[in-house]
Amino acid sequence: MASASADPDTLSVDRGVAAAGAGAGLDRLRYRIQHYGLTVSLAIPGRLWSLPLTGPGKRGKVEGFTPGMFVGAYPGLGYFDSLGVQADGGVCVATLLAGGITTFWPGKKKLRHTPIVDPLVTNICWGGRNMKTAYVTASGTGKLLAFDWPQSGLKLAYSA
Repeated sequence: MASASADPDTLSVDRGVAAAGAGAGLDRLRYRIQHYGLTVSLAIPGRLWSLPLTGPGKRGKVEGFTPGMFVGAYPGLGYFDSLGVQADGGVCVATLLAGGITTFWPGKKKLRHTPIVDPLVTNICWGGRNMKTAYVTASGTGKLLAFDWPQSGLKLAYSA
């Protein structure tokens, strides 16, 4: 996917194929957003990347031929779909084939996979009291699941 803007500094994801999800604002502090940037999941080959930002919608320089800073990958056969960001900065990625949600913490070598009995988990978001109810789409079985999540989801800027 690429930006429609002619401005070369406008954020775009142009070095990856099948970008499936994106999340920004691990917290609302400017230095954290600049440090972590925009997190993007690439469906195939199932990798999570962090793209540096220098300002709203402005990408930072990336060295080499990678789409950004490598955050992590599922340790087995698993492709990535959409993602959500926890209030603690953990990035929760819907993981296809492996069936579940894989959580990464950018800047740390930490990974947790929460299995879900469906090989086609495609999305996660949060709501409810304290943003601790996870809503997960289980596309293989055609269900929307709701269950308690150990961490709060990051409240969106435009939440109801």
